[in-house]
Amino acid sequence: MGVDFIYSWPCAQVARMKPEEAVEIIYKEEISSSKNSDEVRREKLTELVKKYYNYPYHAAEQMMVSELIDPRDTRPLLIRTLENLAHKNPTPRPWRKHSLIPR
Repeated sequence: MGVDFIYSWPCAQVARMKPEEAVEIIYKEEISSSKNSDEVRREKLTELVKKYYNYPYHAAEQMMVSELIDPRDTRPLLIRTLENLAHKNPTPRPWRKHSLIPR
């Protein structure tokens, strides 16, 4: 996607999709076969949020972020990053047939 760095604070929630959507996809069969689907959905959602969404180090382990930073270090880090990127030569990118912006 052309991203050089992704920094995250330890309190951030970094995920590929909303937890509600993930539960519906991952546990679809289990929820639909259950007699009490709302309760199963709620349990799985709680489990998923505890395991992945409130744990920013999981995003770092999955390489979804470049670095977890202390919020107090944000300003100097961004200044240093922007200074380094100011001298970067942009690489040519292939033409895209479709944009990523939803319509």
